[in-house]
Amino acid sequence: MSGWNPPPNPGPPNPHDPYGPHGPPGQPGPPGQQPPHGSPVPPGQPTPQGPPAGPYAPPGAPMPGNPGMPGGPGMPGGPVPPPVPPRRKRGKGLLIGLLAGGFALLLMLGVGGFAVYYVSTDHELSIPSRAGGMTLDSSAEAARLYTQIVPELRRVVLETTNATDYDFYRGLYRDGDLAFLVVGITGDPDADNLVSELSFAVRNELSTDDASVSSRIWGIDDAGGDGEAVCGRLTVAAEKVTAYSHSSICAWASRTTFALVVPIFTAPDQRENEPPEYEVAGLQRVMRDLRADIES
Repeated sequence: MSGWNPPPNPGPPNPHDPYGPHGPPGQPGPPGQQPPHGSPVPPGQPTPQGPPAGPYAPPGAPMPGNPGMPGGPGMPGGPVPPPVPPRRKRGKGLLIGLLAGGFALLLMLGVGGFAVYYVSTDHELSIPSRAGGMTLDSSAEAARLYTQIVPELRRVVLETTNATDYDFYRGLYRDGDLAFLVVGITGDPDADNLVSELSFAVRNELSTDDASVSSRIWGIDDAGGDGEAVCGRLTVAAEKVTAYSHSSICAWASRTTFALVVPIFTAPDQRENEPPEYEVAGLQRVMRDLRADIES
């Protein structure tokens, strides 16, 4: 016999051998067989191409499901994914835009509303030849009234309104025995507290050493135009004798005008039998009719 003995027959493969018929990794298989995929390659030999064997693929090997390609984005060996742009926050910008737009709209509406108010309340007085269905009196009696009564009523107007820049107007309108004196201003009247201011001015400017004047004045609903109006009763009491006399008064005030309307007694019996137009309810209607023609 020679000194060489053939290797024993390995026999059938063991199905429970975890390394299979080729033995553990790194060990050569039976003679004449090619090493399986994933087995060591002799030095100097190129690495066989193809998918890696199982999860133990060497670094840089193709990934399963994409043979021959590097790893996917974000994986070792793959291209670096582009940076994700930050999410734009639109909430604050949108809210600021809406608020700014709403403020601009409110500002425009406010300016427009003020312009309409300013134009619609810009009035001035005049003394036409006819007003309220009556005629302007230019007689000597009217001239006497202008001299005796108008200066006192002018002081009442100015103290009530605190006006500093104004044009003054006065006129006596008559219809038969009925007569009404109108005094007023166009300018910058301040009539915020019309009832109290007029009440004080009447008492302060019309009272004398011989007679005291008191008043009961209240606001009325229908001024005959924009602004407000008041009416009331005046009582004159003599200081040395027990004697009283009564009269009515009405006034209207707008942003740029103020006027008083008072009845003038032209006949002796008018004080005892006061005409309906001289009473407060009647004088309100006279005032509105006069205002329609005197104020523009």
